[in-house]
Amino acid sequence: MWGCGGDSAGAPAPATPGPLAVKAAGYDANHVAWHQTAEFGSRVETRFATPDSTEVVLYDDLGDSTFWTGQYAASQAFPLAAVTGDAEGARQRAARAASALHHH
Repeated sequence: MWGCGGDSAGAPAPATPGPLAVKAAGYDANHVAWHQTAEFGSRVETRFATPDSTEVVLYDDLGDSTFWTGQYAASQAFPLAAVTGDAEGARQRAARAASALHHH
């Protein structure tokens, strides 16, 4: 039986990343670039000068940052078990988020 230590001859072929994986990678890149800043390390709400601007005017919601950083760290565990091609990157992002929680 597949997944239970038995013969894997009947195991399904590994999944290949599809459009959802590409979308998730884009969201993750946005998160790392704008919401997990080097200054704080934890997840913060980033406020911009205008909706289409990249000029940061405020980092906010620091009181909830440990909760949201924990959510983000947990989300990085999923690619470790899935076929994404970026297990090491997910491991590094999860470790960075966990480190931020440790320092709160």
